[in-house]
Amino acid sequence: HLYRRLLAATLIMMVAEFAFTRYISMSATANLVGHLLKIYAYWFVYDALVQHTLKAPFDMLARTVSRYDAIPDPTLVVAQDGRIQQANQAAAVWSGQAREALVGQHVHTRFHHPHQAVADCPICQRMQQARSNFLIQLNLPDLRSVACHAAPLPGDGPQTTWVHVLRDVSERERLSRERENLVSSLNERIKELRGLHGVIN
Repeated sequence: HLYRRLLAATLIMMVAEFAFTRYISMSATANLVGHLLKIYAYWFVYDALVQHTLKAPFDMLARTVSRYDAIPDPTLVVAQDGRIQQANQAAAVWSGQAREALVGQHVHTRFHHPHQAVADCPICQRMQQARSNFLIQLNLPDLRSVACHAAPLPGDGPQTTWVHVLRDVSERERLSRERENLVSSLNERIKELRGLHGVIN
């Protein structure tokens, strides 16, 4: 796009200058054509430089930011030492702090088990050791369960940067526990019915 626009501007400029060489008077047709072609040439330069090199990158950045905030789960970019580098809007709502305030804080303080030391946190320890994706479920106070999926960002540096995605699975775990309790109760009822059936026989 940039190459074609600049090439068109250059060619039109050449034709405009050629028209000016045919200059006879102020009202001559060649003079009018030369000025009109200059306007078209400047328009192509504007389209090439402003639209392509200034406006398009900012539009792309705006779309990227909006997609990052459109993720419904708290999503963080975390350095290997546990410091938060980026956070989306869902992470800000989860923690009750602004995104700007989260940057620089330790991920364990805001998003992992609050009563557990960093040295005992399975996610923080795995970040120090692993260089591949992992999924760990944390059981937090108040019967909350959080599934933390972490994936390293591609890079050749010695320090690995991680993407953390957190999902509250408390309701799923509650339903699972209820199902297990129902199955256990059903097994007990079946045992009682078998006993009664044996007594009747």
